[in-house]
Amino acid sequence: MRSSRLGNVDFAWAQNVEAPNARIQVALDAEFSRLAIDQDNLPDGRARAELAGPGTYYWRLASIRPDGDHGPFGDPQKFELRAMPTPPAGALSSDGKSLVFKWGGRPGDRQQVELARDPQFNDIIAREELDGAEWQPTVPASAGRYYFRYRSVEADGYVSPYSQTLMLEVPRDGSAWWLLLPLLLVL
Repeated sequence: MRSSRLGNVDFAWAQNVEAPNARIQVALDAEFSRLAIDQDNLPDGRARAELAGPGTYYWRLASIRPDGDHGPFGDPQKFELRAMPTPPAGALSSDGKSLVFKWGGRPGDRQQVELARDPQFNDIIAREELDGAEWQPTVPASAGRYYFRYRSVEADGYVSPYSQTLMLEVPRDGSAWWLLLPLLLVL
């Protein structure tokens, strides 16, 4: 069984020389009683379908000869669609000592998190694997923009794509400004 993410799903197959067109069916059940897709006369050995809901699906093909004769359906193939990671949220903690990132992870999944100085994640400053869907790294020493993303590792070994990238601005530390107060009073 293959896993894929939600959205457009691409199907491809080897074309039959004597029956170059095909009919594809995609169903929510192995009996094909609940069809999600039923496309006929596909000429190129491929099809694209929009499947919006997560779950297990089945697909099968039948060849079509140039005279319109439909062959029998082949053996169904099973695949699973999984939801994309939810967008993360992040902020500076109330005490200002850590960053707080949260997202909608599933119980039992491991989470791989990354914090970087650039949106391409070429300059990663922190990387960790977690059991939960929250991470509180310490605030980076220098002010500026930082970028966060995560991905889930499910119990069956499936690794999701990375989440959307979250940009967070770390402000300059103003705690030392009080040292300039006596100088300002003299002026």
